[in-house]
Amino acid sequence: MLTNFPQFIFDYDKSSYKEIEPCVRFVFHHIPKTAGSTFRALLESFYHPSQVCPAETSPELQSVSDIDKNNYMLYAGHFRYSSILKCVGDSVKVTYLRDPVERVVSQYYNHANLDRIPPSWVKRLDGRPELKQYINDVQGSSLSEWLMNRNKEVNSLSCNFQTQSFLPDEIRKEVEDWGVYNETFLDLAKRNLKSNFCFIGIQEYFDLSIDLFCMTFGLNPINASSYTTNINKGKSFGKKYDLSKTELLLLEERNSMDLELYKYVEALFFERLHLLYKPILSFNRKHVIEEMLNKRGSDLAEIKSPPFHVDIKSFFAIYGFYAEEISSQTVFRWTGYDSPSILEVLCRFEKEKKYILEIEAIASMANDVIEGLEISLDDQIVLHEVVNKGNEINIRFKVKVTEELAKSIFHQIKITSPLFKEREGEGARDLGLAIKGLSVS
Repeated sequence: MLTNFPQFIFDYDKSSYKEIEPCVRFVFHHIPKTAGSTFRALLESFYHPSQVCPAETSPELQSVSDIDKNNYMLYAGHFRYSSILKCVGDSVKVTYLRDPVERVVSQYYNHANLDRIPPSWVKRLDGRPELKQYINDVQGSSLSEWLMNRNKEVNSLSCNFQTQSFLPDEIRKEVEDWGVYNETFLDLAKRNLKSNFCFIGIQEYFDLSIDLFCMTFGLNPINASSYTTNINKGKSFGKKYDLSKTELLLLEERNSMDLELYKYVEALFFERLHLLYKPILSFNRKHVIEEMLNKRGSDLAEIKSPPFHVDIKSFFAIYGFYAEEISSQTVFRWTGYDSPSILEVLCRFEKEKKYILEIEAIASMANDVIEGLEISLDDQIVLHEVVNKGNEINIRFKVKVTEELAKSIFHQIKITSPLFKEREGEGARDLGLAIKGLSVS
């Protein structure tokens, strides 16, 4: 059990972690047949059993008293979106999606074979006679027969069910046929997913999803295989179902919204993964460099002490800059090849001392570059001022050396700014500042 989970969460708007208030409720919106049982087992390992709400459906969730709601920390189940907002709206929310075709086929095999329904869910059927009758009716049905069944339960489960899972009840109750594409519903589902769910996993990228989950909440790496469960013993985890062309076309036609939602979430998944990987890779580089310096010893010629000056050709390393250019015998590089552009130096700062650092530039593509400029030193944003020296532009910032800054020899200055095309036409570069060097005093 992990005490006080979750403690941190990554804020994608600010690209940084923030602390979470103690005793925040955690909700897993478990869409059926999305590897949710495995993920739930992982989540439950973070909590004492008494902290896990036993409710697994919306009616059960709505019957939980307000007193009990305050005692339960983990809510995981097949809830409706409206039930989550009504009962545990003030919570950290996560979910998983799956390839829509694979999810529907898996749902079919689950319902058409009573032996594959967990005992706890068989007992729940006794309280829902219409659902129990439906399960009895579809026993032994073929996939095609099941898909063409006019039962409303089948229509809901086999047609765009993942899109439905992020829509309020007032919409869901009014729809007769969920196989019909509706752009308004789809756009709302996308917005609700992105704005209300800080983690969205994808079954097809399950191991990578667990990595993203760990990074989102600042956890140590987790071995997902320790929690893997799969009731269907005849199908390997991750293996696709064999479908006829007719079956596949029918499934895709009846799940057009889910297919589009899945592509949207897939793109969002890798966008978030990329944002989280960047600081991790940056930290890894810092660790590798400092380990190398420790092995080589501290008396290295390239380690500088203020005051000093570094021209653009003499940094320990640089990233995100275009190739060297020369103007009036001055060597420089444009920022904008990648963002942020990074200057790396090896230097010793004395604890508690104050230093002035100046990034020296000979040109800017536009005034908006300067106005939108952001500078950070070792991933800490610093206040800066722009000082014009003749035709040059110096970006000056002051640093009071903390204990953490004094411990390190390896330092990164990151430059982020708006970029502008150098000219019209194909092949034009996106440019920001033309940097020639750095001075530290």
